[in-house]
Amino acid sequence: MTRNKLLGNTLLVLVIGFCFIQLVSLASNLSDYLLFWPITAVDIHPDTAGKTLGEGSELASNEENIGDVITLPYGKGLIPDRISIPSINLTLPVRYVPLNEQGTWQVHEAVANYAAGTSYVNNERGNVGIFGHDRLNALHLVKDLVIGNEIRLKIDAYEAIYLVEEIFNTVPENVSVFDQTDTPIVTLVTCDGDFSKLRYVVRAKLEKITSRI
Repeated sequence: MTRNKLLGNTLLVLVIGFCFIQLVSLASNLSDYLLFWPITAVDIHPDTAGKTLGEGSELASNEENIGDVITLPYGKGLIPDRISIPSINLTLPVRYVPLNEQGTWQVHEAVANYAAGTSYVNNERGNVGIFGHDRLNALHLVKDLVIGNEIRLKIDAYEAIYLVEEIFNTVPENVSVFDQTDTPIVTLVTCDGDFSKLRYVVRAKLEKITSRI
């Protein structure tokens, strides 16, 4: 009788442990799927909301060339198509992600995601919003960045070079990390903390935009 009771208790512990692991995995995946809670107060860039990558790329037609340094005015900025971070040996395609009906941005696999409604790349002002999964084939390695590291956004024949100036944690509800700014910056966001309860934020200021031709 004692042996049967012991066997029953052992089986119960194993079942409870398995269920707990499954719940943790589900919670982590769900939190990582939707990087932010529904958007209610983010400062949307009026010129980018709802635009496609192709429409953004057409804005390149009137840029001014100053040697190999390019000036892109605020109203003629570009959507990035690739991100490169030399210090952590990271290069990813950038995928345009519109806001869905629930007011969130979907997080796609194995890419950096551009948050529609945030700024285009330009020399004057604004905040380019980039987000992605906390995985090795996405933005996990940005946690190794330090102040002063370069972040490069590539757009057709141009490259915008940013220098990291701020790194911090915040909560998923804090969508103000993508609010517009008076100076041109890029903000990278990925998950962090136990069960992805936090968001890891890297903010970098534009150094220059150059021609890649």
